[in-house]
Amino acid sequence: MSYTMTINELENTARVRRLCVGNSDPVFISDEDGNEQMVLLDMNLYRALYAKQKIYQMIAEAEQDIAEGRCCDAREAMAGIFGTVRV
Repeated sequence: MSYTMTINELENTARVRRLCVGNSDPVFISDEDGNEQMVLLDMNLYRALYAKQKIYQMIAEAEQDIAEGRCCDAREAMAGIFGTVRV
């Protein structure tokens, strides 16, 4: 379950650490008016999410390349890299 705390509560670093480390849910940080402004995540969760985002970005770029005709047959590509390929 995610948790929301105010920016002033960040002073209690031990509590913040307990809420974040090893937890798969984010901790939302809000201002005094209750507007969420930041998110704290466990580092391992952040790395996993970032890796997924990068993969999605690369897939989108590849799909754009295909849509714009910036692609070639795999055999042609391999021949360009390794020379003649016999299959």
